[in-house]
Amino acid sequence: MKRKLIKQMCREWRDNIWLILSLMVVFTVVWGGLWFIHAEVYGLFLPKGFDCTDVYSLNVRMIEESSPYYEEEGKDGESMRGDFEVLLRRLREHPTVEAVMYHWGALPYNYNFMGNNLTVADDTIPKYYGNMREASPEIVDVIKLKSLTGSTPAQLKEMLRRGELLISDNEDFEEKGYDPISLKGRKVFIGSDTAKLYRIGDVIENVRRNDYEPAWAGTIIKPDDSSWGQVAVRVKPGMGKKFEEAFKDNKELRISRNVFLTELESMSDMREANQRSIEINIRQLIVLVSFVLLTIFLGLLGTFWFRIQQRVGEIAIRKICGATRRNILGRVLSEGLLLLLIAAVISSVILWIFVIPGLLEKIGASESSEWWIKTLWIELIALGLVAAGIVLSLLYPAFRAMNIEPALAVKSE
Repeated sequence: MKRKLIKQMCREWRDNIWLILSLMVVFTVVWGGLWFIHAEVYGLFLPKGFDCTDVYSLNVRMIEESSPYYEEEGKDGESMRGDFEVLLRRLREHPTVEAVMYHWGALPYNYNFMGNNLTVADDTIPKYYGNMREASPEIVDVIKLKSLTGSTPAQLKEMLRRGELLISDNEDFEEKGYDPISLKGRKVFIGSDTAKLYRIGDVIENVRRNDYEPAWAGTIIKPDDSSWGQVAVRVKPGMGKKFEEAFKDNKELRISRNVFLTELESMSDMREANQRSIEINIRQLIVLVSFVLLTIFLGLLGTFWFRIQQRVGEIAIRKICGATRRNILGRVLSEGLLLLLIAAVISSVILWIFVIPGLLEKIGASESSEWWIKTLWIELIALGLVAAGIVLSLLYPAFRAMNIEPALAVKSE
């Protein structure tokens, strides 16, 4: 009766094949759930490239000529821009305000898809692709841009005032073997417009679109020379409520002749609205994976309970022949974990050949060695979770079987 474990498993190959197939499905489902959860949340652990605490967004509107409140002296474009500048000055002078900028879709949490290529003049370096954010130089202070080369905020603002571009690190550009910092000081064209050259002023942290989404491209901060656009205000710490009340009560902060500001919204509210659907999906996915894990545990408990009950007589004979409880428990656990290992190896081969390359390509990370390593870690975690489920499923029925008196157990043998 002291057959080796492998020999015993080979003799029971019919039952084991079905169990291996079941464990393959279990392992694949757990791995898939963990992979998709990670794909949704891993952005939380990456630098955001901005800080929107105490930041408010405002939209700019103009009074139509047909309105009874329209003032004729503001009819031409220069007067409109002048009115806008007056509002900006009033905001900057308010005691609760730290910095004010105007921009075109430059704030995070707005799903800005405006992108363009930068082509280095007279060079063979591949095109740099980035998410374009046009703003006044104050964007440095409003959303707290961070230099990767040690430049101060004042230096970054001065670069934008000179008409230079700020670009960020770019995973796709780096995968091609180029460091974005090497572009600092280089002259580039934007898109297909070769009539105007821009100088790369500095390299900053990538400004992502929200907390969860990984950077889908680099970031290009372009100085806005139109003196027009949306408005963003950074208030002093703890002054948010006072600024909201002042904006509501003080008409001069809202309107200057034919130009007025409206739709005051804090970036925290924009963040919540932007990420609500993402967070709902993540919670649903976590609940689904937890339910699957619980179902798997109950299924494994039933399967191994039945297998061990069929071996009560064998366990009793082993005890009579001198096997200790530790020997028997080790043999039972070893068999379950060995079956899992076989199932995991087969599943892994299938996943790494047919599934994982397609998933990584879908999210644009097929050439990222970091993502391949992450996928391997997710696979090991899935293996550990299923292994823990098998161990827990085996412990109770194994102890129950070992507590049966050998004489009663072998009576039917």
